Amino acid sequence: MNEFGKAAAAGGVVPAVNLAYAHALAGDRSKAEALLREMLDAPRPLPFALARLYLGLGDHERAIDSIERALAEGGGGPWFLAVNPAFDRLQSHRRYQAMMRRLGIRP
Repeated sequence: MNEFGKAAAAGGVVPAVNLAYAHALAGDRSKAEALLREMLDAPRPLPFALARLYLGLGDHERAIDSIERALAEGGGGPWFLAVNPAFDRLQSHRRYQAMMRRLGIRP
């Protein structure tokens, strides 16, 4: 956790999300949510990164909302969903399945 903290202190959204994600996975929900609130106040939070954090917190609906926002903004690419194992836990979610079909990534 200390290394994530050092990276987050150096600045940038991705290290901050990684730190918050690590706190979420370690069961420190209050710290993860506090960091999430800070990120949401940032001028331009990265929706794919926030989606990953929401997954760490177990909030699948908000994760999918963030993914849809990222796709609408043209941030990243849908291929990211197919190769990042963090999104595997959404495989059984109907909204996620429908989105993947629309994107032509999965049947």
